[in-house]
Amino acid sequence: MMNELQKLVDDEWQKKPDFRDTLLLTCIGLSSEVGEIQDNIKRFAYYGAEIDKENLLEEAGDALHYLMACLSLNGFTMEQAAEHQLKKYKIRFPDGWSQEDAILKRDHGE
Repeated sequence: MMNELQKLVDDEWQKKPDFRDTLLLTCIGLSSEVGEIQDNIKRFAYYGAEIDKENLLEEAGDALHYLMACLSLNGFTMEQAAEHQLKKYKIRFPDGWSQEDAILKRDHGE
């Protein structure tokens, strides 16, 4: 499924002529979609509303689209990003997540 989505995203975004403007658009789009997720959670946390799960899924999908496009424009895939994150997580949290390890950030060489 991710490969099929990646192909659709690539077909859309690789056709755009101006790399700088296209890359900027993916970042603005990603930020906007994450902002919509934040608004959904804000309404839950501060106004007592229920989390709109349908909206959460929709906006997360939109954010995924823009993230995939940003990565693709720079020669990466979601698979590569996930692999990178997994390696980082294993270095940072060798015994599973802990607050102490989160503060240490071992993967930064500090």
